[in-house]
Amino acid sequence: MENFQVSNGKLKFWGKWVPNFWLGATGCAYFGLIIIYKKWAEQAHSASVAALIEHEKIHIEQQRKEPFKFYFKYIFSRKWRLEYELQAFVVQIQYLIKDSKKSVWRDVRIKELAENFSELLSSPMYLLFYSKNKIHKEFLKRLQGLNLIYKEVKK
Repeated sequence: MENFQVSNGKLKFWGKWVPNFWLGATGCAYFGLIIIYKKWAEQAHSASVAALIEHEKIHIEQQRKEPFKFYFKYIFSRKWRLEYELQAFVVQIQYLIKDSKKSVWRDVRIKELAENFSELLSSPMYLLFYSKNKIHKEFLKRLQGLNLIYKEVKK
């Protein structure tokens, strides 16, 4: 496994005694500590691990901006939990496509990632209870707003 560096927090790979995180999560961030599920990290592509670390670094920044409000809003508000996760997943997508030139194939890859992450966010793990379609639309709006993908062509 590669040696990953984190500038805004500590990074730990845990897993010998942790069977898995909350319903299959591969990483989490609490109080400046990023925890990555070791077994997943050993099997995943290094770019996926690095992208997950970027995702978790966003959560550390969110926590630092609003130390107590973040946890309250994340735990008790679906709206804010979705907002925080969309911010982090958009950064994760940006990291995964950072070396790609603008092209139709890059757009396809971004939309595929947004589709996969939408499915993950609509799963029981995040307790959002929003449809995959609603979450996917939010993803596309944000990605279009960042000029990462072209506007959808209506059928």
